Amino acid sequence: MFHRIEEALFGGFTAYRRTGSFDIATPEKAVFDTLYFSARKGRRFAALPEVELPTQFSARDVERWIGLIGHAPLRTAVQRRWQALSRRAARSRATERRPAPSSRAKRRRQP
Repeated sequence: MFHRIEEALFGGFTAYRRTGSFDIATPEKAVFDTLYFSARKGRRFAALPEVELPTQFSARDVERWIGLIGHAPLRTAVQRRWQALSRRAARSRATERRPAPSSRAKRRRQP
């Protein structure tokens, strides 16, 4: 499959840790690329339920990449997809942090 990307958006790679013989996208650039190509190709990757953003993930880096998109309607589409993904990830992290109800509290609620 062949995709085109603006020259300003080419980057965000680091040498692969194990061998250094090839480059691999940073997590932030990989998310950005997915959002960018999904906005250009219709509904592809419109929902990403399996994506979890680690705590060290840099939302600023993704937003910086979005800001480099030259075509305003495309930039807006990618920004909307990023906002939806980041909101869902924040809700997921909040749910993970909630303590489970104690077994005593569960027994009291049962009739």
